[in-house]
Amino acid sequence: MLTAGTLFIWLMCNRHLPLVRASQPDLLSQIILGCVIGSLANVFGSADDRIFSSGRLTTFCNLEIWTYGVGFAICFTGLLLKVWKAKTAILKAVKKLKEQKISVIQSALLIGCGISLECITLGIWTAFDSFKWQRQ
Repeated sequence: MLTAGTLFIWLMCNRHLPLVRASQPDLLSQIILGCVIGSLANVFGSADDRIFSSGRLTTFCNLEIWTYGVGFAICFTGLLLKVWKAKTAILKAVKKLKEQKISVIQSALLIGCGISLECITLGIWTAFDSFKWQRQ
């Protein structure tokens, strides 16, 4: 978490630099956010049964899967979007077409689809076969 916070602060402070602008700071921020959310799975997974009740631990088991899944979806859609933008730029250069831009709406739609798909999958999984905490 500390590393992600430090990287985010560095990214915001150096946003104006050409190299950082070329690296698409919005998508880098999205990847940092996805890593932070995904890392929360470790926090929920390390809950101790001497401190928390079994009901709370069952909730933590499910939150562990949800935070990892949603964090992964946020990171993956960010990386997928970067690849899509690079492909668009390369095709533009190869075909010498007029400039093709990927709008914020298109980006948000792709990110929203990825997160929605992950939440639907996790929701179905949780509804039909959620994790139950038990000591073995």
